[in-house]
Amino acid sequence: MDLHVHVGPEFLARRYDPFTIAEEAHEAGFGCVLKNHFVPTTSLAAQARLHRPVTILGSVTLNYTVGGLNPQAIRAAQSTNKTDHTKACPDPMPFVVWMPTIHAESHLAHNDRLDMVPGWGVDERYCQFFPPGTGITIWGPGGADTELLPAIYDIFDLIKAYDLILATGHLSGPEVKVLVKKAYEQGLRRIIVTHPFFGATELSTNEQAALAELDGVYIEHCYSNLQMDRIPIERYVEAIRAVTPSRVILSSDLGQLHTPPVAEGLDHFMQALQAHGVCRDDLLVMLVENPHRLIGNTRASG
Repeated sequence: MDLHVHVGPEFLARRYDPFTIAEEAHEAGFGCVLKNHFVPTTSLAAQARLHRPVTILGSVTLNYTVGGLNPQAIRAAQSTNKTDHTKACPDPMPFVVWMPTIHAESHLAHNDRLDMVPGWGVDERYCQFFPPGTGITIWGPGGADTELLPAIYDIFDLIKAYDLILATGHLSGPEVKVLVKKAYEQGLRRIIVTHPFFGATELSTNEQAALAELDGVYIEHCYSNLQMDRIPIERYVEAIRAVTPSRVILSSDLGQLHTPPVAEGLDHFMQALQAHGVCRDDLLVMLVENPHRLIGNTRASG
């Protein structure tokens, strides 16, 4: 179960639309969560589930294109989380709520104040510059690095009410640490710390281990970061051992035109980790059991 796959259409060129990823998932035998930096994907995931009988979940990423830290964007995503448009209620399956990614202040500071760059597969005219301080942050008006915006608690309430999954996106390390702890205090038990070695976040192994001590918190390591962000796989292995496989999920974060297909990437990921001493049983925990726990499908973990 790959909880991090990019799909189009969006400004960035993508390998997959919802139907092509459904085809590959059906043939290769995996499920996935569809991510898009600009629009909710719950309706795309629903169409993919109609196309092929696979577990495909949607998401919403709280960037400026959906109003930023906007609880109504979560309601909108829930409204299209259904395969049968004639029914009053959404499908009984969760989706992922990502905190801001390309519009997070930490992402912009890391990316020379640009949300995207042409090298990622986007036309230069759509790459937007944001002056310092204009990115999205979770800090409240006091800016004390502990006080959160009131909207964050409204977001927590909806995630809890709809039984969804919170992911930390491209927030800074200090933001992630406070967000996860506050979410846990508010009763959330499905939380993903998104690729914590990514430059916009940069959580140490010890910081990851401390967060993973909280029930329902999982640390995500992504295949794409190995090459795209030049993260040595030894750092992943060290973190897996420190956090323990029971609190780690492995994702691909693929969907770019210049990277391998998801099935191939996950296979390479497993081979590389095994070559560095991670046993197959632990890989199955991180690739199968833990993701299914997060989506509430424990029976499928076998």
